Formats: sequence, structure tokens, C-alpha cells
Amino acid sequence: DIQEVQGIHWVDGIVIGVYFVFVFAVGIYCGFSKYFKRWYHKYIRRRLSSGNQESPDAEEEQNSNSSSFFLAGKDVSWWAVGCSLFASNIGSEHFIGLASSGAQDGICTSFGEWTSIFAIMLLAWLFVPYYLRSAVYTLPEFIEKRFSKSCRMYLTVISLVMYVLTKISVALFAGSIVFKVLLGWNIWVSATVLVVATGLYTVSGGLSAVIYTEVAQTFILIVGGITVFIICMVDVGGYSNLSKNLPDNMSHLWQPLNHPNFPWTGVVFGMPFVSIWYWCTDQVIVQRILSAKNLPSATRGCLLAGFMKILPPFMMVVPGMVSRSLYASVRKDPNTAFIVLVQNRLPIGARGIMMAAMLAALMSSLASVFHSSSTLFTMDIYREFKKRRQERSREETTSSIQEVDEQEILVHDESNEKEYVLVGRIAGVVVTIVGIAWIPLVQLLSQQLYIYTHKVMSYTAPPIAIVFLLGILWRRSNSYGAFTTMVVGFIFGMTRLILEAIITSNPNIYTKSPSFIHAILTVYIKSNFLNFCACFSLLSAIVMIVVSLATKAPSQDQTQWALTLSHLKDMFEGKDRSEPEQPEQPDIMSVESGSTQVEDVRPQRMSFLRNSVAHLVNVGLTLVLLGGVVALYIGFA
Repeated sequence: DIQEVQGIHWVDGIVIGVYFVFVFAVGIYCGFSKYFKRWYHKYIRRRLSSGNQESPDAEEEQNSNSSSFFLAGKDVSWWAVGCSLFASNIGSEHFIGLASSGAQDGICTSFGEWTSIFAIMLLAWLFVPYYLRSAVYTLPEFIEKRFSKSCRMYLTVISLVMYVLTKISVALFAGSIVFKVLLGWNIWVSATVLVVATGLYTVSGGLSAVIYTEVAQTFILIVGGITVFIICMVDVGGYSNLSKNLPDNMSHLWQPLNHPNFPWTGVVFGMPFVSIWYWCTDQVIVQRILSAKNLPSATRGCLLAGFMKILPPFMMVVPGMVSRSLYASVRKDPNTAFIVLVQNRLPIGARGIMMAAMLAALMSSLASVFHSSSTLFTMDIYREFKKRRQERSREETTSSIQEVDEQEILVHDESNEKEYVLVGRIAGVVVTIVGIAWIPLVQLLSQQLYIYTHKVMSYTAPPIAIVFLLGILWRRSNSYGAFTTMVVGFIFGMTRLILEAIITSNPNIYTKSPSFIHAILTVYIKSNFLNFCACFSLLSAIVMIVVSLATKAPSQDQTQWALTLSHLKDMFEGKDRSEPEQPEQPDIMSVESGSTQVEDVRPQRMSFLRNSVAHLVNVGLTLVLLGGVVALYIGFA
């Protein structure tokens, strides 16, 4: 019998307390150190003798600048990018959901994690160069440059809706399960505490606070997860002995066509599009890449996250399988698999480390969504609304007054940086409130958190993934095809989601329907969600290709080298994001000696050498990562 733990031991409480102190210290330092820098630079400027002079480091007044708040000043190292990507992806829904699915379906649940590694490599080598060169804040802004403003606005709204459906409400619900079992808190108290704690360092410090706090949390995640895995393997005597105590199909990665959740057809043809949307086109993830200092750092950060993605099945899926083999109650309620394991198998102290890891995962995911939601709303909706209003006011003025107004508007835009940051913070709060209100509906739609999130993504992600893929790979794709694909795809996918929820709550609608409607519902509603995703992706690609070919070709500005795969060599030149706006100039130092001009090409050669070495290292890491994933597929087949 499982013994319920009432409260937590004082040692575990100290461990969790130390964790919170450390996390908040990192977040507060990243946030408020910029205020000190801003005050310092203002003080230096006042001390300068000439009123026209400025401090040489004046541009480092960061926290009132939207580039700093939303993209961390575009100066984040590759290791911070990689750790932040991993920590943003792994939330409490992964601990609860992956362990639950592992207890119910077995090792095949790992497909969701290991398939995403291919999407991460695609992000590193295909999407990242174009995201950085286009110099955008958000992915909807990239879509506007490639297609149109209507596509941008539509994608922004859909992204905010998907954050509520798949991220905020699910993460809060999973965290509430943890607090309810361990501390006895109800769902609303748990959600409120988590939101307030996460928002303190997120809102105060911007993306720098989020990213560098996630670096610290990544260490806790890995240590806690590996601790659970080691203890589990010792308890059951290794993976081979574990397989003997479970149904045979649970120890195999590849499953037959009739598997309810992970058939091999859905995993091969459907899941990659979900992974592409999540890793290559989702603002929460890509915002970390946009904050990288240069292309090699962004690429290497992606690859580091890819290596880390090998770990979750061992930290969560396998422990879920162990929990099923040890506890009869887990076979009745798989959602308790991981929590029961933490309660009963971990010693005092280690239990606190694991609870801290789960809190770290939850806060990282919430912090990422808070910040990305505020970025999307501010940069893609609020700022565009202000621009339109200013353009309308300029059109109403006379030509003489218009020149004066343009200068005033320019100054006004610069002063509005603080306003953008404030609006972004308010938007994050509003989206969070909506996410909390959605929590009860998560319970109604599905009791399996991991399956729930993948279902919602399978019904909404394929059109967006297809638009981004064809937008970069196919120059002929245009705004008409992109907008039609997203609108038709959203209607098609949400119809399935709504009908599935209705039929699940009232099965008589399906069983008592006429034979013709029953056949349609069987194919449209009752088919596996990953198989549906594969067909949905194909349909989206057909719609975009047909509509694009039937309408006029995109303009030259929409197919420039920074937005489409115009020239393959562009991917390997390692240019900075500012280069598309500047004429190409050799990095040459000239020294005149008499009438002869001597050119020093050493800086240019060194820059080329550094870029070449960085790309070679990244290629080598990619090959190692690819070989590791293939070995996992073969080893657990």
C-alpha cells in the first residue's frame, strides 16, 4: 500500500527554500542591475563638460529599451541559449504527463521527445539564419515581411490562443496536482502562488532574467531527474528486469497501426509537423534564438538543447514505467505515477531536490510563456496599432506641418520604448488570468496532460508549420496561399477539437447518428490524432500550393535573401543580422605609405577563419547528435 506523505520534512523545506533564494537572486540581479547601469550612465553624462557629448556606453541603458526587455539585448551566449531552450520546454506537465503516459503506454512515449531533436536540428540549420538576418522581434513580424500584415495579425492572435490552450492552463494544472498531493493546497491557491512567484522575476527583469534564471533551473532539472532514474533502476534491477514486469509492448519503441496513441504511421508522418511548429515556429522557443549574439552561437545553442532532449525519457518516462510495476494504484490512476514515486522511493533531502526541480520546470515554462505573450501582443498588435494611428494623423496635416510632425513622431517613438515595456508586462498579466480561467476546461477535455497537449497541437499546428516551411523553401508561395492555409486549417482543426470534446462528453451523439454521418465522424473524429495530423499537414500543403499558384507571385521584397532560400551559400556565410541593410564592404584596414596604399586583410581572414571553424564544430556536433538519436531508435526498437 502507498503511504501518503503529510506535508514535507524540514530538510526538504530547507532545500526548496535555498532553491527559491538562488533563483530570485539571479532574476533580481539580471533585472535591477540594468537600472543601476542606466542611473550610472545618466550620472556620467551630467558630468561631461560638453552638453552635446554622450557617454560612450549610453546605448547600454537597457531595461527601458524594448530590444533589451524582449530580446535580452541580443547578446546571450550559446550555452545560455541552449539551457534556456531546454528549461522552457520541460515543465511540470512533462513530469506529470510523460510519467503518466510512460506508465500507461511505455517507452513509445519517448517518440515525442526524440522526434523533436530532428526539429531542433532543422531549426539550427534552416530557420535560424533567416530569423536572425531578418532582424525581427517576433515570428509574426517575420511572416509580415515574407507574406503580408494580415498574415502577421492572424498568426499573432492564433499564437496567443494556443498559449492559453496548450501552455499556461496546462502548466498551472500540472503544478496544482503537485501541490495538492504534496501540500494539500487546492487548485486555485496553487495556481495563484505559482503565477505570483514566476511573475516577480519575469516582469521585473525582462528576457535576461528569464534566460539566466532558466540556466540555473536547468541544472536542478537534470540533477533531480537523473537522481530519480538512478534510484528507479536500482529498485527494479535494471531496464531488462523492468521489461519483464510489464506488458511486452510497453518496452518497445515502435508500435503497430492499431496503437491508440503512438502508431508508427502517426509518429513518422504526423509528429514531425507538431515538432516543427513547437521548435521552429513558436515564439516561446524561437525568442531564445533571437536573443543570441550571432549565428554560430544560435546554432550551437540549438544543438546543446538537442543533446539535452535525449534525457527526458530517462528522467520521466522510465520512472513512470517503474512506478507502474511497483504500485497497483498507479495502474488505476497513471497521473499519480511520478508523484507517488517521489513520495515513496526518494530519501529525505533528495525529495526536496526533486520538488525543487518540478517547481523549476513549472516556473521556467510559465516565465517563457509570460514573456513571449507580452512580446507578441506589444510588438505585433499594440505597436502596429500606434503606427497606423500616427500615419493617419500625418495624412491629415499639411505638407509644411507634416515635416515638423515627422520629427516629433520620431522623438515620440524613441520615448515610447518605456511604454512598450509597460504594455508588454500588462499583456502578460492578462494572458495569465485567462489561462487560469481555462484550467477547469482542461479537466473536462482530457485527463491525460501529455496526450491533451499533443492533441491540441495536432489539431492546430500543421497549417502554421507548413506556412513557415514553404515560406522559406519555396519562393513562389505568397500571402494569399499563406493566409488561406492558416484560416482553413484553423477551422478544420478546431472543428475536430470541438466535436471530439462534445462526443466524449455525450457519446450518444456518435452512436445514435445516421450511418452516413457515423462514417464521417469515424474518420474525422475517431481516427488517431497523430494520423490525423499527418493527413492535416498534407491537406495544408496542398491548399497553400494550389492557392499560391492560382494567384500572383510575391514581390521581390518578399523573396529577398533574408527571407527565403534564395542562395544556399547564404546559410554558411555567417553574416551578422545587420548586414542585409548595409552594402557589402570588406573588413580591411588601410595604411597609406607615400603614394602606395597597403591593405591589411588579416582581420577579414581571421573573421572568415573563425566563422569556418565555428561552422565545422557545429556540423560535427550535428552529426554526433544525429547518430545518437538513430542509436536510440535502434536500441529501444
